[in-house]
Amino acid sequence: MKKPILKDDKMVLDATTDIFDLRRLRDYFVRVLGGHAPGENEVDEWWTLLLHLRLATTSHEQMTATIDGMLLFGKNPKRFLPQSGIRAICYSGASSAHAVRADEYLKGPLVPLCAQDSSLVESGLVDQAWDFVRRNTTPRGVVA
Repeated sequence: MKKPILKDDKMVLDATTDIFDLRRLRDYFVRVLGGHAPGENEVDEWWTLLLHLRLATTSHEQMTATIDGMLLFGKNPKRFLPQSGIRAICYSGASSAHAVRADEYLKGPLVPLCAQDSSLVESGLVDQAWDFVRRNTTPRGVVA
């Protein structure tokens, strides 16, 4: 049996229903998983789905996002999890003693948002990291 990639179902304090990017959730459930997603106004169905997938949890009769839910599908994960994101640095040489060629802070949810034709609408954090690497590295043997 495969273990889940992320497995932290701890709740994120004060992260209620409005923190989820329903566009990303809908895209993921329909395009990636090939399933069905509740309608935008079907709040109870969304919460049931999010609870079953452990992307949300309940505490004191209030629904809140889990850390996994926030990192994967949150509108602004950094707001609730300041340590989320990637600091990407590219040096002009092989060590950190060389000058910095590029320094970016990458942020956002891990999951990208795609259109119905699968074209990219908004990059996820992983895509942003790969884009940074592509822009700032040269394959071995290629002289720039």
